[in-house]
Amino acid sequence: MTTAHIYSILIVAGDYRVVNCFRQALPKSRFQQAFAYTYRDAMHILDSQSFDGIVIDSRMIDRYDNIWALENIYKRFPHYRYLAYTPDDSQIHHVEFFTPHILTKLDPRQAMRCIADMFSLPDGLGDTLSLLPQDITLDQHLARKIEELNTLFALSRSLTQSLDLIEVLNRVIESAQYLTFADEAYILLTENEQLYLRAQSLNKTKKLQSLHLASQDQVALDVLRTGQSILIDDKNCHLYELPEQHRALYVPIIFNEKVTGVLVVHNTESDSSFNNSHTLLLANLATFAAIAIENARVHQDLEKSLETLRAAQNRLVHTARLSAMGELASVVAHQMNNPLTTIIAETELMLADETPDSPRYKGLQAIARTGKRAANVARRLLAIARPVDINAKPDLIDVVDSWRGVLSLLQPHIEYRGIQLVVHMPTQRIPPVRAVKGQLEDIWINLLMNAYDALFERQNATIGVEVQHIPHAQQVEIIVWDNGPGIPPDIQDKIFNPFFTTKTIGEGTGLGLHICREVVQNLGGTIHVQSQLHTKTQFIIHLPNENAISSISDYKQA
Repeated sequence: MTTAHIYSILIVAGDYRVVNCFRQALPKSRFQQAFAYTYRDAMHILDSQSFDGIVIDSRMIDRYDNIWALENIYKRFPHYRYLAYTPDDSQIHHVEFFTPHILTKLDPRQAMRCIADMFSLPDGLGDTLSLLPQDITLDQHLARKIEELNTLFALSRSLTQSLDLIEVLNRVIESAQYLTFADEAYILLTENEQLYLRAQSLNKTKKLQSLHLASQDQVALDVLRTGQSILIDDKNCHLYELPEQHRALYVPIIFNEKVTGVLVVHNTESDSSFNNSHTLLLANLATFAAIAIENARVHQDLEKSLETLRAAQNRLVHTARLSAMGELASVVAHQMNNPLTTIIAETELMLADETPDSPRYKGLQAIARTGKRAANVARRLLAIARPVDINAKPDLIDVVDSWRGVLSLLQPHIEYRGIQLVVHMPTQRIPPVRAVKGQLEDIWINLLMNAYDALFERQNATIGVEVQHIPHAQQVEIIVWDNGPGIPPDIQDKIFNPFFTTKTIGEGTGLGLHICREVVQNLGGTIHVQSQLHTKTQFIIHLPNENAISSISDYKQA
């Protein structure tokens, strides 16, 4: 008695529909099937096993380029017979170089005909389909179970190969559809005790989608609460107010005895119901998925932590440089102050010996005036460079005086770059605010330098500073504005966040505006931004003032 040859076939496909088509088409009495979910799986299997033929889906889901993967498999194993599935006519020329057997439609009979042509089988075998479930013998049933276990093992290995969360979720969905023949599938994951829809595959679009949407799926919430799978069919669909023909299976994703998500499959176009076998398969898949998802999440968190650590290191280096520059500025100012004191004193003694009509009198006056201005700059520089003592008691600070001190240092630098500085200050003394010395100067410098950076190499650049007292609100209002490019609306609510910056690495720490807000809020005030693109940006600060003013007098002109 002659035994018919059993052909071994490797099916390389990432789409469960392709796999289901060939599983229905190929009689198990004549064909032994193995499956590879990705290019890496295919190469691993081909290195360890031999086959009579290979079926390849040209749209293989993998991180490798599809055509490159196909060509590489063929170059490594050219002696095999190949059948390629490609639903896109434009891709046919890519696969014709290694096989004339091409399937363009997922039809089991057409697939069997292609297989028959590939192996030169007798006519009529192409119309043979695998047996229906009710006709399966015990041996075939056991073979089917072994095949499911092997497939589950291969899928689990594929899941653990990736540390990208989106890729893992998509592979879990594809695997769930592959094992249960479901039309659609989706995954819900928990975040802060809330379920979010993270990925889904819809039968209409036939595309995987990565999402992050809050979900109120009542069945999924029950699974999350109980940790038990729920099978939806005609018997219990009314409990959740679902249509009578709704067929779905909800399985918990459990890690460390805690439900971290829900895996869902359901049929929308077919009448097939899910059963306990599907529940067991999906539960096993969910176990592997839980580990893969947790690994991907940990990897994601580690990458974020590493990025944060690197950013913190860069900020520490930048802060150390700023601190060193502040110390250097203090040393320079101190060293300048000593000779300036001598110059001013000697000049004033010489002036005392000269008469106003002396030819040297005006020159000595200019020297004395310039020396005093330089000494004033050195004094202001020392005051600003001096570290702020966070434990120091707040003092009454004149906002206008603090502004004038900062402007005396920065105005020449700003105007040297062709930027016009418009300053509007009250002519009468206004009530002071209570703050630690040096804190207000830090705010003014940050706002001015941000405006200065925004106006770099712009025509008709202007920076404005406005200070006014609002008596009825018992506040001092400070506005710093510029006519630069503006701040995009989508980041206006982020600019006060710590370490947020739009500047290139090395040019900004992302702490300036955050520190401004912290200081202002600690003083009981408010700060907010108003910006129109390419028109105007202004920062508005309101600080509470002290009511008790010993005396009100006009400011001396600077």
